[in-house]
Amino acid sequence: MLKMKSATLIDNQGHLVGMDQIDLNGLDEASLNAEETYSARVRSDTHAVQLLRSLGRLPETKATEDEKTATDSELERQLFGKRVLIVSWFGASAKNAANKINEVGGQATWLDGSKYTESKVIDEIRANRYDVGVVLINGSHHHTVKAAWEAQRAGQNIQVTPNAGMTKIIRIAMDAL
Repeated sequence: MLKMKSATLIDNQGHLVGMDQIDLNGLDEASLNAEETYSARVRSDTHAVQLLRSLGRLPETKATEDEKTATDSELERQLFGKRVLIVSWFGASAKNAANKINEVGGQATWLDGSKYTESKVIDEIRANRYDVGVVLINGSHHHTVKAAWEAQRAGQNIQVTPNAGMTKIIRIAMDAL
């Protein structure tokens, strides 16, 4: 998604994209509105940004300081002192979830299946050292997922889910406790 700002557009990461770098895809440059958000894609052949369509005015939702504090206190109340295992091949979401859990006083361990051997990951799942485990299916080896299901059937608090972002990983851990 792109947000227009005068003669430039800003992508989701806050990078400025000049109008000379954009394929307007039939849209008239004069009709572009600074108050609207546009969906766009990067062409794989030319690496040019191509506008697809206007999404209209999207409301900006930013948490107030009170909402952030309430959220952090809720996290702290539920996760403080809890040991959480996160098994995921995809680094950013799992790493951010582990960092957030550690930040509020929990003890999160993130095992990246691409950096640890499968036997190490399975041993950690079976070790039953954690209050809750979250195993993300996407990217995990099938033996890892099978070990998680077996541990769950054996009574361990292991949650198996498709790929999830940071917020969902934390929510799964909180709901499982």
